[in-house]
Amino acid sequence: MKHFGLVFLCLVAFSGFAQDKKEALFLGNSYTFGNNLPQLIEDIAQSKGDTFIHDSHTPGGYRLRQHAGDATGLGKISARPWDYVIVQAQSQEPSFPASQVQSEVFPYAKQLADSIHNSGPCAKTVFFMTWGRKNGDAQNCQFYPPLCTYDGMQMELRKNYVKMALDNDAWVAPVGMAWKYARDNWPALELYTQDESHPNLEGSYLAACTFYAVLFNKSPIGASYPAGMQVHDADSLQKAAFLTVFDSIPTWNIIHDTAEATFTVQVSGDTVKCFSAGSRYDSLFWDFNDGTTSQDVNPVHIYTTSGNHRIDLEARTGCVSASAFEDVEIKDKPSTVYGIEEAENGLILYPNPTTETLVLESEKEIKNVQILDASGKQFQLNSKKTSTRIEWDVTALPTGSYFLIIESQDGWIRKEFIKK
Repeated sequence: MKHFGLVFLCLVAFSGFAQDKKEALFLGNSYTFGNNLPQLIEDIAQSKGDTFIHDSHTPGGYRLRQHAGDATGLGKISARPWDYVIVQAQSQEPSFPASQVQSEVFPYAKQLADSIHNSGPCAKTVFFMTWGRKNGDAQNCQFYPPLCTYDGMQMELRKNYVKMALDNDAWVAPVGMAWKYARDNWPALELYTQDESHPNLEGSYLAACTFYAVLFNKSPIGASYPAGMQVHDADSLQKAAFLTVFDSIPTWNIIHDTAEATFTVQVSGDTVKCFSAGSRYDSLFWDFNDGTTSQDVNPVHIYTTSGNHRIDLEARTGCVSASAFEDVEIKDKPSTVYGIEEAENGLILYPNPTTETLVLESEKEIKNVQILDASGKQFQLNSKKTSTRIEWDVTALPTGSYFLIIESQDGWIRKEFIKK
């Protein structure tokens, strides 16, 4: 610890969770333990139709340095694939002078964030920005003037928690700034216990509303609240959390992955053309529920049996996925054309059967062609192309029957060929 003259800043130890599902681990101390903050978040989530699974490690007065070397907490980080690991420092340490924070806080914030990142690619570190003492930190005021007032201490906490997040690809849960909003706008609303440090039930509920907004990316307004709390107080605390989080999302470095799974289908006989209509995804996975899958954007699939079939789509962005499905009816007799039947008259496919090359010629522009086997598996072959002619090398194809799904100006056409 850095000394200031013959005295040093002293730490005061206090001894003392469409519908979504989130799982979070809390590493903190009495500020997290008090009033069972994770359970308050769970109650809010449940009232909103969501699910919150949680675990905690919250020894009284724990600092980041202690958490970074604590076998129990580190074991909990790797115990399961958490969506979030929430890290809370001792309430005073991030508000101390820059040199002291640089040596006693930031290195351990990084060490914890690295441990969380190494536990799995989808676990996100969230730093729990706490609140300033009700009337400032009287014990350390003489050594660092910003600590002499609540506002001064709060802004030091804000500055250093934001830096921890930015430096470690992490988020901030801006609970402390939600407290400031509530104090500024409803000064009669008490958030502290008599020690002017720990949260009373209203203070913990405000923290829970803030966490719900951050972790679920949803408003806490209208959520349930603990028995005995005044409805107007609960409403004020919900609004303080909502406005603090969503008014400054970039400041808190919060970036939620989103995925969108929507699609339409065209059915012609035994052949289905799928069109992805979503725009938010990194990858797509189609399951035609007959043993065949695809990762194409707009796949074509041929069913070998008639009747009703279900097509499932999973869209994924980062660690987030979304799903959708469509039921389709497959007729006994396949059709060869999507769109205008006459389009096929302008197409020539030769030689058929073939052994080495296959040529497709058209009177009109050929936009796209997919080569499928009877199971719907798609093949990529070497080819020579012009706008109205394609020549493929089919030497590598196993013997059997194949289909060309051809997109021209007039629609979709299916033509069959045989590889000998």
